[in-house]
Parts: sequence; C-alpha cells; structure tokens
Amino acid sequence: MSGYFIKSAESVTSAFGAVSHLEKQSTTVGYSGGIANTRITTAFRLDGTPVCFQGSPHIGNEDDVKVIGYYERGVVNATILHNYTTGVRYGTVFNADGRLAYVLGIGCLLIGPLLIWPLLPGLFFLIRRYRHDRKVLRLMRAHR
Repeated sequence: MSGYFIKSAESVTSAFGAVSHLEKQSTTVGYSGGIANTRITTAFRLDGTPVCFQGSPHIGNEDDVKVIGYYERGVVNATILHNYTTGVRYGTVFNADGRLAYVLGIGCLLIGPLLIWPLLPGLFFLIRRYRHDRKVLRLMRAHR
C-alpha cells in the first residue's frame, strides 16, 4: 500500500502507510510511594514520515497504520493510531485535561440555569420596583 501524508493549516495531521524503523523507549518520570512511574514512547516512520506515539501500541514493522495527531518540528505527535493489519485503534481525541474541560463545560451549561432559576423572582421584583419608582418620579416632576 502506498502511504500518504496530509498537513493542514491548523497543524492537525493525518498520515497513513507501512511502519518502519520501529522503536520503543521507556523513561522514568518520577517516583510515587517507592514505585517508579514510567512513560513509554513509541517512535516509528510511516513511509518516511517520523511519528511519535505516547504509549505502547501493538504494531510491527510493515503493518499498515493510520495516525492522527499534531505536526511539530518535522514529527507527527500522534494522538490516535489505527492499525489496519490487526484492526485495533489506540488513543483518544481528548486527553485527560480535554475531557475534564469538556465535562465541566457541559456541567456548567446544564447546572447553570438551575442555579439561576431561584434568583428569577428577585430579579422580577427588582424590575417591578425600578419601574414603579420611575413612575413615581415622573408623577412628582409633573406636579411641580
């Protein structure tokens, strides 16, 4: 299969092709409770295009793979990887921060009106009071 590489203006990128130069790196990112926290990075090329994926997907050399990610400094940082040889997809559209912001945004949209609802009678009272005071002021000016 012939591969292709698409670079868009927003730097979100799609690449497809046969995997070559596959290597996995494990780095220690810290310790918690005496246990080492490690990060696994998988680096490979898709028809000559360098790709980096955070995690350890089950891919091998010559597998047909499509990746979607961000193009930075000549490397595609993949967030989604689909292995067409095995039929398995890895990664998500939203990372943990993106999911949290999405949930909080939807929560505010759903809960916000419920929180404002008890304040509406007070708002209506203030509007009525303002209109009443305005009428009184007009009457007082008229009788001068």
